[in-house]
Amino acid sequence: MIVKFKKLPGGTWFCTEGKEWEQAQAAGSVIEYEVDDGGKPKTDTQRAAIHVWLRDLATILNDSGLERIAIMEKLKSKGVELPWTLESTKEIIYKPVLEAMTGKTSTEKMNTVEPCAVAIVIARHMGERYGVTCPPWPTRFGSE
Repeated sequence: MIVKFKKLPGGTWFCTEGKEWEQAQAAGSVIEYEVDDGGKPKTDTQRAAIHVWLRDLATILNDSGLERIAIMEKLKSKGVELPWTLESTKEIIYKPVLEAMTGKTSTEKMNTVEPCAVAIVIARHMGERYGVTCPPWPTRFGSE
């Protein structure tokens, strides 16, 4: 399987696909990286990357003013605005998308391909629906 990355301004590499890939390819700022077929469990490095990405996503969502609403027993009619955290982005955003895509309810059961695939779907949705640019997926390439 080939995973495609494009280089963002500032030198960070971002896992991408489709139209974005074609545009980045035309600009000459892409690389392809061959990975396994996804039959193996995710690695400790991927587990850490998920947490880095979710922490960065929480910061971006908070900075954009998109706060989550928690309905509390005493405040059923009004709710209360709460900031996003790594844990809340994982439970409210990442895991439901993971389950919809794979049927898996735990990030521990993910294979090596799914972490980035889930992030791509979330990034596309956040961009289209809320105009929020998600953080790039952490890679071993880092920024140059």
